[in-house]
Amino acid sequence: MTNNPSQPESAATAPDAALNESSTTKSAVIAELYDDGLNDACHILKQLDYDLLSMKQIPSDQVLEKAKNIRVIWFISCYSLTVLFLLSLLGFFPWWTGGLFGIGLFLLSLTYVDSFLPSQLGANSFSLLTAKREQLELELKKYITTIEGSLGFIHLLQPLSYFNKNMEKHYFIRLCNASQQHKLMKHLTNYREFQLYYQYLIEALTANEKREAWIKAHPNPDDIQAEQTDKTEAA
Repeated sequence: MTNNPSQPESAATAPDAALNESSTTKSAVIAELYDDGLNDACHILKQLDYDLLSMKQIPSDQVLEKAKNIRVIWFISCYSLTVLFLLSLLGFFPWWTGGLFGIGLFLLSLTYVDSFLPSQLGANSFSLLTAKREQLELELKKYITTIEGSLGFIHLLQPLSYFNKNMEKHYFIRLCNASQQHKLMKHLTNYREFQLYYQYLIEALTANEKREAWIKAHPNPDDIQAEQTDKTEAA
């Protein structure tokens, strides 16, 4: 597994708003934050392959669109030069122009592959990039399927949202609900959905750093209960 992305240092902030609620809510929050299941999920979170999950090697929509446009331009140019070359052979143009059209057609054919112009995509790049993207997305799907397992994974990280409200955004909640219902893979059907999955894990990493710092400052959950009770009585 690769190391997870570096995160900014996080202060030991407590989920004060939740802990200031009723005693029932407060107990539930404390139980969630110290739950062994959450501890296990956070341990897995830190061990994930973020190089693969970040999709750095997967061609983006912009790259594919550029390659597609290059292919269209290449075929139009090739068709035009071919027609002009044939017309010159039929005598519609001077013979020497046919030679120029032939040379142009030959040089254009060389640019079909990427290796002729290293800094420029070739006409075949769209097919190659599409195949590469499909292969890498398949590998990513298999990896996420392994992460999620039979019980789901990212929904187990939801208690971390006490430390990072970004995790409560509606599109993240949608993914978590799908994970809990074991239907996540049906949602991961395009590049954008994979990005959201990765972004949620990054937000969870940030939240987990805050949680670890907070638990380090409050190793005993009973002390938190007593502290909150004292605050209530003092008020």
